[in-house]
Amino acid sequence: MAKRLFLVLALVLVFVMLPLEKASAGTATFSGTLVPGGPQEPQTALITTPNCSGGYVAFAVLYAAYSFSVDAGGLYTFTEPGVESAMYLYSGGFDPANPATNCVAASNTNPLNFSYNLVPGQTYYVAVIEDTFAQDGMSYSINISGPGNIITSSGCGISIPSGSVVGEAPLGAQVYYEPGNISAGVVLNPGTYWVIGQDASETYYKVVLACQTVWVRKDTMQPSYQAPQNGTPLPTRIVS
Repeated sequence: MAKRLFLVLALVLVFVMLPLEKASAGTATFSGTLVPGGPQEPQTALITTPNCSGGYVAFAVLYAAYSFSVDAGGLYTFTEPGVESAMYLYSGGFDPANPATNCVAASNTNPLNFSYNLVPGQTYYVAVIEDTFAQDGMSYSINISGPGNIITSSGCGISIPSGSVVGEAPLGAQVYYEPGNISAGVVLNPGTYWVIGQDASETYYKVVLACQTVWVRKDTMQPSYQAPQNGTPLPTRIVS
């Protein structure tokens, strides 16, 4: 296992296909994969569990962030079962360039678990980072539970270009951070994903995974026959 970044920093630490979002009364889950070459925070907010310390360390980390609100006030619990993750809660705004700003709770003690009193109608953000020196990618599953309905949104602000089509990876797929360059150990789970286009060699599709774009081999994807796609052909345009 990669050496923990924040154990080296005296146990102070910190913290992107569209996300898999499941929400029902009292629960919500955000799942995805951080991929090498994906979005990074340029500096890391330090943690003294269960709080942000307000300081930073000059080390870039892979991250994912999601926005949500609740319709009932009270104590909500946040968990993430991984061994390489750290998790943050923000109230009112999230700036990946300044990840200590607006941080109201955080943990780098795996498995991650903290609670916080939320207010109805306020916009919150939950973020996860890869807490290693290696920054070689990881999967995550953030769970939120509490007394009210948790209202979720994509939170990452990624723009899906017009002409993109939802396709299916029936058997899953190996992820590439660019055509021909594999993201070791990172795969798409079987399921449906936005397909933006293909590379110049017509060998790879560019797809959206966990609020970022990655590449997969075209022979691992097919049209989705679920409604409303109903077999719509995948895009043939060349993208970079």
